[in-house]
Amino acid sequence: MKVYFNDFTNDEMFSDSYNPEECFGGIGFKVKSKYIMEGVGDIDIGCGNEFGGAGGDEGADDQAAKVNNVVSGFKYNETSMGKDDLKTYFKGMAQSLKKRVTEAGKVEDIKVWQKSFQEMCAYLLKNYKEISFFTGESYETDKGIVFGVYEDDSDPGETFFYFADSLREEKF
Repeated sequence: MKVYFNDFTNDEMFSDSYNPEECFGGIGFKVKSKYIMEGVGDIDIGCGNEFGGAGGDEGADDQAAKVNNVVSGFKYNETSMGKDDLKTYFKGMAQSLKKRVTEAGKVEDIKVWQKSFQEMCAYLLKNYKEISFFTGESYETDKGIVFGVYEDDSDPGETFFYFADSLREEKF
């Protein structure tokens, strides 16, 4: 299994079991999520011990909650960000990631990289009103923001967007 960590915060972001897809010319990853019931135990359907249940008075677990599988699985924390703050965040990420990919020799054509970065930022800015902002478990907002967007009304959950060059992959 591959797990992707934010290289700046060391937070786990997602794993290959969520089928990440490259997007925006490889500058980003996106992961589709869904809502699941968490904390669901045995439920008595009213037949007592007929199906191996203990007693007839057990009910549904009142601790069950509907949660996003990615948010819950990787302990994301929801945060907020104004549009001007988002633009400032993108400028800082552009500088940090451009320096990182240039020094590592990861990019053959920095102009193509910049164009792809700008396309991803433009998409997120265009969808600003629909974005949910998250941090990883560390609550680090400097370089650790994850963007959740409902791309389609029929989606079972948000699609999360990540800057690929801020991630490192570890195999387990």
